[in-house]
Amino acid sequence: MAKKLELWGGIGTAAYLLLISGAVGFKFQEFQSLKLNELGDFLAGVFGPIAFLWLVLGFLQQGRELKLSSDALQLQAEELRNSVEQQKELVSVSREQVQAEIDNMRNARDQRAKSIRPMFVVGGNGGSHSGLHHEMDFSVQNLGSPVTSVNFDFADQFMLISQTRHLMEHKDIARFKVSFDGSGEGVSDKLTVTYLDADFNPGVCMFNISFPPGDGYPNFKVEQL
Repeated sequence: MAKKLELWGGIGTAAYLLLISGAVGFKFQEFQSLKLNELGDFLAGVFGPIAFLWLVLGFLQQGRELKLSSDALQLQAEELRNSVEQQKELVSVSREQVQAEIDNMRNARDQRAKSIRPMFVVGGNGGSHSGLHHEMDFSVQNLGSPVTSVNFDFADQFMLISQTRHLMEHKDIARFKVSFDGSGEGVSDKLTVTYLDADFNPGVCMFNISFPPGDGYPNFKVEQL
């Protein structure tokens, strides 16, 4: 489009100058007799339309160039918008991948923790009592995974010398005796078992052991807390 404007401007200018040249040649003697101020007015009048023509053509060309520049900016803005959307999608996909990896690691950790977890079962092996003083034989069996540094301890009612087992394999049984003073109103205490699993993570299991009111020893009830 700019080349067409220049072409038409050049053609118009050439035609105009030819027309002026023809007019000057037709009245050449009068042209020669012009004074300097008259000659200046003549030249100003002759070249004024040409200057105005090229001013208009330049204005039109500048408008078209501005439009092209505006269109290019819009295209760049659209490309930038598309790039931002793509980056958002990539970030979303990356976040989902990271979250999936975290979930997989968490699931693997939970599965690992379950696979190395012990399962203690408390049992009684009989006992005896004399008046209000009682003695009971207890056993704790591990039906889960092997653990180390196992320690058994009661809270306050049952008397037990703290017992520690360095290792309890699967199906291993720890036996110990407790003594306590109880009346017909019943008695209860909490057994705490602490240990280290295969990954050397500390763990704890707690049981509530209660004897019913009356003389029904060695009957008792075990509830895992």
